[in-house]
Order: sequence, then C-alpha cells, then structure tokens
Amino acid sequence: LNMSRVLGPPLAGVLLDWPACGATGAFAIMGILYLGAVWSQFMLPLAQTNPVQSGSSVLGDMLEGLRYVRGNPRLRAVLVMFVLAVMFGFPYVTVLPGFVEHQLHLPATTVSWLFGVSAIGGLVASVLCAPLADSRHALTAFCAAGFAFGLSLVLLWTATSLLSAAVWLVLAGAAS
Repeated sequence: LNMSRVLGPPLAGVLLDWPACGATGAFAIMGILYLGAVWSQFMLPLAQTNPVQSGSSVLGDMLEGLRYVRGNPRLRAVLVMFVLAVMFGFPYVTVLPGFVEHQLHLPATTVSWLFGVSAIGGLVASVLCAPLADSRHALTAFCAAGFAFGLSLVLLWTATSLLSAAVWLVLAGAAS
C-alpha cells in the first residue's frame, strides 16, 4: 500500500505531462490498474467463515463493536484521533492542486510529485514506528503524530516554494 502511495503519484505526473497520454490516458491507465487489483483479489484463497449465530444482525454486531471500543480507553483514543484526522486533515488532498496552482504558481500536475513526497514520509515513518505498535508508548506516539499532522498542514499553507511545500508534506505524510 505504501509503495503504491510512493510510486503512483509520480507515475501519474509523468503520464499527465506526456502529450501522447494526458489526463484521458492517465485515467484509462489508472482504470486498467484497478482492474488488475480486482483480478488479484480473485486469486486469493477463499476464507473459511463461521456460520452466523442466530439472533445476531449487522446492527447488533456494530453495537457490540462500539461497546468494546467504549470499554477500552486506548482503543477509544486511537479511534477518536483517526476520525478527527480523516474528517479535518485528509481533505487537504482535495485542495492541494489548487494550492499548487494559485499559491505556488506551478502547474497542477506538480501535485503528483508532492503526493509522492508525502507518501515517502509515510513509508519511512511506518517502518520506523512499527516497533512501537505494542509498546506502552504507542498511544503517546499516536497522539504526537496527530498533532504533528495538523501542525504540518497548517505550516504547508504558509509555503511559498515547492521545496518548502515538499518539506511540510514529508512531515504530513510521516505523521499521517
């Protein structure tokens, strides 16, 4: 997943800048790649499922999951931080092309390189933080990453050059 985040945006940028391909060709190639992903899902072995207990429903299972989260403070904090990041942080992806054009005065296709830089930060952080997953410092690290993610996005909007935007997006990618 992280490698697709690293390689996908620069590939999209190259395809968008290539006159023989452009946006239409890049979109078509993306669709073909999605077909490959769907095909690979069919290659996975079928999982053995347990029969559903009588009396349980999807709503009942969801309520049971929410009760479990409510009773686990660590999991509850992680879930709240995740929801906050998705709702208030990740929409930056949508406005980044406009930011690149209007604030940095660069072609919108430059955004693909910035997405790649962000993904590299995420990949490096994933590798470096993996040992923390089961430590007693995991929740603290997760909360610090959430704060760093928000701060990096605020600082990103002050960027006036491609280099400064890339620096803040490496931090945003790592923190996300």
